[in-house]
Amino acid sequence: MRYREAHAATSGSVPFTPHGRKPVRTVLATAVAGAIGLVPAVMVASPALAATVSGDVTLTAPGPTAEGSVASFPLTLTNLLGPVPTDLKWSTENGTATAGQDYTAVTNGTVAFVAGNAILNVTTLVDNVYEGATAETFKVNVYDPTSSTPIASVTADITDTPGTAPVVTLAPITPATVTEGNNGWHSQTFTLTMTPASQAAQAVHWVAAAGAPGPGIATDGTDFKGANGDVTFASGETSKTFTVDINGDTTHEDLETFGIALTTITVPGTATPTTATVTASNTITIADDDALPTYSVPNINVKAGPDPSAAIVTVKLSNPTNASVIFDLTATNVTTVGTEYTLATSTVTIPAGSAAGYGVVLINPTTAFGPTTTATITATPTAATTLAGTLATAAPANASLAIANGVAAPVITVGPNTVAPGGSVQLVATITGTTTAPIPVTFNFTGGSVNGSTAASPSDFTAPATTSVVIPAGVTSYAIGALSAATPSTPQPDKTILVSGVAFGGSATVQNSVITITSGGGTTPTEPGTGNLTISAPKNIVGAIAVPITGMAPASSTVDLWAAPMGSGGELKKILSTKSDADGNYSFSRWIGEGYRFAVASGDDQSDEIMVTVTQKPVFVASSPRKGVLSLAVQGNPRAPGQTVIVQRAAGGKWVNTWRGTTGSDNIWRGTASLRSGSVVTIRAFVAGYTPDGLAPGYTAPKNVAIK
Repeated sequence: MRYREAHAATSGSVPFTPHGRKPVRTVLATAVAGAIGLVPAVMVASPALAATVSGDVTLTAPGPTAEGSVASFPLTLTNLLGPVPTDLKWSTENGTATAGQDYTAVTNGTVAFVAGNAILNVTTLVDNVYEGATAETFKVNVYDPTSSTPIASVTADITDTPGTAPVVTLAPITPATVTEGNNGWHSQTFTLTMTPASQAAQAVHWVAAAGAPGPGIATDGTDFKGANGDVTFASGETSKTFTVDINGDTTHEDLETFGIALTTITVPGTATPTTATVTASNTITIADDDALPTYSVPNINVKAGPDPSAAIVTVKLSNPTNASVIFDLTATNVTTVGTEYTLATSTVTIPAGSAAGYGVVLINPTTAFGPTTTATITATPTAATTLAGTLATAAPANASLAIANGVAAPVITVGPNTVAPGGSVQLVATITGTTTAPIPVTFNFTGGSVNGSTAASPSDFTAPATTSVVIPAGVTSYAIGALSAATPSTPQPDKTILVSGVAFGGSATVQNSVITITSGGGTTPTEPGTGNLTISAPKNIVGAIAVPITGMAPASSTVDLWAAPMGSGGELKKILSTKSDADGNYSFSRWIGEGYRFAVASGDDQSDEIMVTVTQKPVFVASSPRKGVLSLAVQGNPRAPGQTVIVQRAAGGKWVNTWRGTTGSDNIWRGTASLRSGSVVTIRAFVAGYTPDGLAPGYTAPKNVAIK
């Protein structure tokens, strides 16, 4: 009780103002009144304690409390007389802080006073979440059990422990190195990490892009696909992913890199700026898993014929590289180079990213039948070749070039086709077509019926002593030997002998022939071409050369050669004489520069007339005497002034007439042309003929000329 001096001065009484619980105040007032004679002093039993009110206690908030610490709230009894209350309760209440996340909630807590004071403790929690600079709040409420309204209530602040804004990184980059693979385009997942988590949403923009082009820099669209996008971290999230497409090619290459850049942006759908920071630049490495390539040259099969042709030499890599690869091409069997084929390209370049490069072999034309010939084409890496430092295969790669002959095999026929009873004929094999190799042939002579004729019996004739012969290459006729017919004792009809044969190795085709033993005794014919006199020569020769003329005549007889140019149309004139040998074989050699007619005579017998034509075999010289200039010179063979000359150039798989003129008084045509320096041209020459004179036109073999 407190004494109010002001009231005592005026009334002479001692005023008391009781404070505290109401029952206590009532008892004290009664006692005082009795003591001063106002009322009798009566002692009564004290009723139960009444409720505590807000003026009876003081609850104090602590200062800002760092999360993870204990927030202590002092509770003090004020102006209290009587027993200390033991039934007060207290609890916590969310403000901006959340129970269970930011602090440990208290419900229906008991207050224990010591000397009028109590401490209410609340444990705050560490959440490792960035919550910004503004503190989070919660309340502590103290209750009298008789009321749901707090008698005391204060608010406390919880401050964020991390204190700094979160950082979004690709560091350590996940993954920092990407293995490209071999199965084409595929998505590679990258992970963004935010440390610590954030209570507020955060947003980041990413861009995957290549650096400046150069060694070790990945190419957008080839090695990876440039892309960009936005990533939003929701409240509490610490990890997000995005994808970039990587090309799993089969090209061997070095390590290549591209970059992923990060920037912060306003949270999508809001005006809230992102408070996180980022690692702006991040380098991603694409690791190559492709082996160093090996290389090979597939075998080449081509057919040669009367026209020039070409074959492709392919140099192949097992897989591409990111650098050009250069190979030298060479031919190891040089004996056929230039006669059967020509290497048109001496190097092959395989561009970066490709698995093959190509060279060209020109196949020279031929009109002669022959066996398939082979050559070896070798591809050798040049000293300038680099392929990630070394090549997996260091040895040269070889290919077989097989040139099959596309000319029809020569056809062999045997004549003459009649023999008189009791007579003999010198059999000659006539070869239609030319060959580059000798022809081994075995002939068979048997009696046989042809169109109902009577077959000759073995006693009716005697075959040549030798039936297996080797016909030299290039000849058009060959003497087999004499076939004799027996002298019948009585007149007999025509009898036929069948001549067949086999040329070994398919070197020629032997056409079946028929020799007829004529009926009767037979007489010696005197008409030209019907007796025992034969003549044979090539139907055509190439170039102005001596033509061989051979045949059969009576043994050891004089044989005269008669001849005249085809264009003159005049009578044949005797030009040479010789004697046949003991077997009846004879031969002449005569140089001609145009078509000629020939026949032979011996005594009263005269052979059939034959004709030999000539095909031009031009002489062609081509060179590049100085930069950008092509020099040409062509001479006919046979040669003459005024001959038409055409020089053709290979273009687009065809021969194109490019330069022309006529030979001069020195029998030569000359010309020059301006061409691009450094280019290579493939050309050939043509010289016209004159059919009435038996002179056919001719071409030269192709030439490759590198222009200076």
